[in-house]
Amino acid sequence: MSRDIPLPDPEITGPCVEVGPAVMYPVDGNYGPAREVCMRCPARDDCLEHALAVREPDGMWGGVDPPGRERIRRQRVLARTQPQGVLDVGWL
Repeated sequence: MSRDIPLPDPEITGPCVEVGPAVMYPVDGNYGPAREVCMRCPARDDCLEHALAVREPDGMWGGVDPPGRERIRRQRVLARTQPQGVLDVGWL
């Protein structure tokens, strides 16, 4: 069975493990401290790609909060659906 979902390298333990879920899943929506933790992590890119692939709805992943991940998803969908050389500038 093949797996299409890129998982973060299980050999890498990031700083998020040390701070725990209260920082990475803030109930008050303050993702600032979690973002700082992610910025020092060697697995940040893999972590973000994993969260995007599985549509992780909560928490800070790869330095990006849930609304940020949704924006990235939408941008990627638009990039795949726009013909080559066409730029969607919705504000014109």
